[in-house]
Amino acid sequence: MKEVKQFSKSYILVSALYVVLGIVLLAWPGTSVKMICYGLGFAMVVLGITYGIIYFTKDNLAGFLQMDLVIGIICLSFGVFILLNPTFLSTVLPFAMGIILLLGAVVKIQSSINMRRLKFGKWYLVLSALW
Repeated sequence: MKEVKQFSKSYILVSALYVVLGIVLLAWPGTSVKMICYGLGFAMVVLGITYGIIYFTKDNLAGFLQMDLVIGIICLSFGVFILLNPTFLSTVLPFAMGIILLLGAVVKIQSSINMRRLKFGKWYLVLSALW
């Protein structure tokens, strides 16, 4: 029961943060998108450098089949590209967010159908979370 209360508190906090983020995005859309682009670009650069460091400091046999260097180069390149050209991401971001939301809705529909097939009692609650 304690875990359920903790989960509901966390869920309420995340929901409140989403509301605040939504208000900020509506109030200052241009600045918000630019800040998101710079934040994502910086995070990708840091992630790329981190993967590079991991690749060069890891034991040779342990990382034989891992793609740390490739992932690092891709992340670093993408981060630098975003930092140098933030308008590209701002034009692609609404489309990408639409795709992500659509895929999330399809996954929830599939989950509710699967729950109904398995005869769960309240399968429709997952479906109602779409709205």
